[in-house]
Amino acid sequence: MLSVGLLAILAANGSCSARVRAEEPRDARQGEITLTVMLLTRGGAITAGEPLLARIEFRNRSDADIRLCRGNSNAGIPSFSVRDGGGRLLAASPFERSFDEMYYYSRLGPRARSHILYVITALYEFKRPGRYRIQVQQFESMERRTIIAEGGAWVRVLPFDALQLKARCEELFQPLLPTSKQKYGDLPIGARTKALYSVRHDIALPYLEWMAGKWNTPYPIRAMRRLGSERARKLVKALAARNDSLGRAARHGLDLPLKITFWDIMAD
Repeated sequence: MLSVGLLAILAANGSCSARVRAEEPRDARQGEITLTVMLLTRGGAITAGEPLLARIEFRNRSDADIRLCRGNSNAGIPSFSVRDGGGRLLAASPFERSFDEMYYYSRLGPRARSHILYVITALYEFKRPGRYRIQVQQFESMERRTIIAEGGAWVRVLPFDALQLKARCEELFQPLLPTSKQKYGDLPIGARTKALYSVRHDIALPYLEWMAGKWNTPYPIRAMRRLGSERARKLVKALAARNDSLGRAARHGLDLPLKITFWDIMAD
C-alpha cells in the first residue's frame, strides 16, 4: 500500500505535468500574427543569377503563447510563390505530405517577433531582367491549410553582370573562411552556404569546391551537378575519383536527388 507521503509526491508530480502540458504553445490562428517579407537586396534590385534571400518576420499580435508550423525538410511552410510583373505564376515551393511526419515549429511568446531566412533563388533562378513578386503565405499547419497570414515584396532583376555576381559570391563566402574576423556577420552559415548552392553559374564553382573539400559534405557536389555545365561535370568526376574523405563525400553527392526540396529554401 502506498504511503500518504508517496501519494502526495505522485499527486504533486501529476499536477506539475498537467501544468507543463497546459502551458505548451498552441497553433497560431487567423488574425493573430502578421507576416512581413524583407528581401535582402541593394535598392530593391539584384542582377540576373545573383542569389536572393528573404527575411520573413512574424509578429504575434495576441497575448497567447503560440507556435508556427514550418513543415519539414521535404515540404514546408511558409509557402512561397514567384510571379512576373503580369501576375503569371513562375514557381512555387514544395507543399506536399511527406513520409517524414516530424515537423518543425517556431515558438512565439505574447506580442513577440521572430524572423527566419529563406533562399528564394533555390526556388527560381531569375535569369531574365524584369519585375518579380515574391508572395508568402503561412498556413495553420501541414494538415490544416487555412491561411493565417500572408505578405509579399517586389524585386527588380537587372541584366546579368559577371562582376556583380562574383562580388556577391565573395561577400557570402569570405565569412566562411577560418581567418575571417566577421564570424558570419549578419547572415548565419546556413544562409551563406545555401545561397551559394543556389547560384547556377560556373562563377560559383571555386566556392562550392572549397566547401566540399573543407567540410567533406555532399551538398556542394549536388549544387555542382545542378549547374549542368561541362566544367562542373569535369570537376564532379575528378572529385568523385579521389580515394579519400572528399572522394567519399563526392560519391555520396552523386546519389543525392536533384529535386528541389524545402531544405534548399530554408536557410536557418
